[in-house]
Amino acid sequence: MWDAHRNGTISKTNPAAAAHSWCLQLLFPSERVQSAYSYLKSFISAENSVKEKSHASKISQPGVPPMETPTIPTFQHPVYELPRKTVKIIHRLLRVEAAQGSEGKMTWKDLCKVFRSLNFTIDDSTPGSAVNFFPPSPKDRPITIHRPHPDPELSPLRIRQLGSRLRRVYGWSEDWFKISKGTE
Repeated sequence: MWDAHRNGTISKTNPAAAAHSWCLQLLFPSERVQSAYSYLKSFISAENSVKEKSHASKISQPGVPPMETPTIPTFQHPVYELPRKTVKIIHRLLRVEAAQGSEGKMTWKDLCKVFRSLNFTIDDSTPGSAVNFFPPSPKDRPITIHRPHPDPELSPLRIRQLGSRLRRVYGWSEDWFKISKGTE
């Protein structure tokens, strides 16, 4: 119906369409029918639609030295010197290549020993098998690990999951842990 009005051809087979088209020609003799969007768009000039850049121009002006990019301070991670057995357990947790020969289960006692040697506080007074490990720095968040039961051993899958969690929560990596000189 609208196409018939736009094209100037009025359907003779549909009298209602012809009457409607005739009414539109009376109301809008020289204008064509258009949507509100296209009607408003016709009033906006091309000059107003030029978008200004929100970032600074990279072209340097003569006489003005270019700005220096600020240097980001590098984060110095702590290096812990621990006994050989403790470092070996940590490397198993973090899946270091040097510890690949020692796959298998890990005892809960060994895991607690590692956290104590890193000055974590262990709180096993929570109900159930959940044990909270509080880091020495109060700004770091504690981590909760469930004590395995009935056997006090962590499966290889749980060791891998715990290692990835320690990497994510505390940022641990293998270069944080070195073997102390007196225990070689």
